[in-house]
Amino acid sequence: MLTIVRQPASGPLKWMMKVVSAWRTMLFAQRIKEKVDGAAQAIAALETLEGAFQDCSKGKDYFGGDKAGILDIVLGGYLAWFNVFEKMIGVRVKDVERTPLLAAWADRFRALDAARGILLEDVDGVLDFLKAFFA
Repeated sequence: MLTIVRQPASGPLKWMMKVVSAWRTMLFAQRIKEKVDGAAQAIAALETLEGAFQDCSKGKDYFGGDKAGILDIVLGGYLAWFNVFEKMIGVRVKDVERTPLLAAWADRFRALDAARGILLEDVDGVLDFLKAFFA
């Protein structure tokens, strides 16, 4: 069962919203250069979010500590999309080399009972859908 832990709407939330903004650019921009620019923005935001995770988690598993909270849920919903964007535009957004703490967090988040079977896994299916959607 997933327990919601309330977290302050500052630092990490601000950077998470930058990731969301970059996500929109990668998805909806018409030109590949704009999509790549969006990926660069997402990478920069994730690198900053790495530090925010370190500060917020205080060495524990999630942004709020021992249990997944709202920030974990919001960012967790975007995890699979990074794989879609990597295949779509050829830019690796999430990378264990750049953001090792977030990479480990992502593995823990995916392993949560509440996340298993819900998170998007079919990258090719999503790409096919997007091609049809934007055609």
